Formats: sequence, structure tokens, C-alpha cells
Amino acid sequence: MTINPVYSNSVDITKTDSEVIINFKMKEKDQENLISKIVLNVNTASALFNELQQSFGVSGQSSHTITAALRKAKVLVVEDNANYRTEIVAYLNRNNFDVYETSNGDNAVKMIDKINPDVILMDHIMPVLNGLDAAKVIKLDPEHQHTKIYLLIGYGKVTDFSDIMGNVIYKLLPKPINLEELKKEIESV
Repeated sequence: MTINPVYSNSVDITKTDSEVIINFKMKEKDQENLISKIVLNVNTASALFNELQQSFGVSGQSSHTITAALRKAKVLVVEDNANYRTEIVAYLNRNNFDVYETSNGDNAVKMIDKINPDVILMDHIMPVLNGLDAAKVIKLDPEHQHTKIYLLIGYGKVTDFSDIMGNVIYKLLPKPINLEELKKEIESV
């Protein structure tokens, strides 16, 4: 199984003795496009780096800290309703998240090690393997103990999830999802 993000953004930084080159790229499906290229002399780049450190409150820390502060979450959307999944994926893409998608819990379990998402939006009721059972399998792996799994539950479907809240499911999200609130929720992770 080949797994490619639906959309992703990246920044490549190359330093020579005299300049720093910053390439902003966007990947859509299998095509990568250069959005912008900035070439700075070393002194200007150093000043920019210091400004970024101050802006993100990470003065005196490494460039990796700034990269982490700028990075959007990697999100796996697991939803069997293709139209609803497409709506969520499109919205997250417009907000620059790295988005992956699949239609059932079994595929999510198979994909998890390859993409290592920060957040999983998992529909509760799906064919093949439902969202709750898939979440339990994912959380058995110590590598994914910190992955935030949001269980999407249909309107009016009240079930007692108290025994798995916190350990398996990070939060319940009732459908239909308020996409703006979802964005804020994911950004807070």
C-alpha cells in the first residue's frame, strides 16, 4: 500500500558560505510545486532567524524549535462517507494541514505506522473495522500512545464511552462537525 498525503506543505532551507536559500513547496497528490523561493545573504538570514526566534518565543533555541512552532499537524481522516470525508479533507487542506484519508478503520490501522499522524479523526460506525475498535488497536502500540484520536459520533447517537475516554479516545466530536472549531481544536494539539 502506497501512502501519499493528499496535500502537504514543506520548507527546504539550504545554506552556503554566502547565502541562505528558502524554498516553500506545496505538494498536491503526486505533484510538487515551488510556491516561493527566497535567497538571503548570510547576515540577513541570521537577522531573520533571530526575529523568528523572538516572534515564537523560542530565543536561544535551535532552528528545530522554530520548525516545530511553524509546523501544522499531520491529520488522518477516517470516514466511510466519501462526501463528508472530502469536505473535511478539503477544509483541512485549505488550512495547510498535512492530510491523509481512508474509508475504514482497518485501513487506518494499516496506515498508522507509515504516516504517524498527530491527530486522527475517526468515524465511530464504519464497515470492515469500526472506529472504536480501530482506535483500541492503534493505542496498543506504544509508538502511538500520544496520538490524539477524536471519535466522530452521529447526531443523537449517545453511547457511554467513559471507560475508554482519555486512554483510547481523546475527545468525542458530534456530527456534523463545526469545521472552524475543529481547526482550532487540532491547532491546540
